[in-house]
Amino acid sequence: MNKPLHELEYSFRITDFEPSLFQTLEKYLSGLSIESREHKDTKKLVVAIPLTEGYNYQTLIEFIKLNNIPWSQYGIWVSLVTDLDQDGVHVPEFVTNIIREIGGNIDFSFTCV
Repeated sequence: MNKPLHELEYSFRITDFEPSLFQTLEKYLSGLSIESREHKDTKKLVVAIPLTEGYNYQTLIEFIKLNNIPWSQYGIWVSLVTDLDQDGVHVPEFVTNIIREIGGNIDFSFTCV
């Protein structure tokens, strides 16, 4: 019997992000992978920063605060890919600490394959 598929990814996501701030964000978070795409209607960016345990996210938190990004535009994106029709998610402390510090949304994506 095969082990069930259970892939979890955590990202910090910013929506309606001003393209003019993107290079500044890259400088703040040098060494981190930052994904972005342009929103087709607004021409602003949707930015995703994969989160991994052990990284100090204080520079990300500082960037959000300094640039007065509204809490409604950022938060945690939790993605679960599974081959089960029922599955669960535990959000680890290193992720919840970010929300405790600066607030924001917590969004979940569930994909059954």
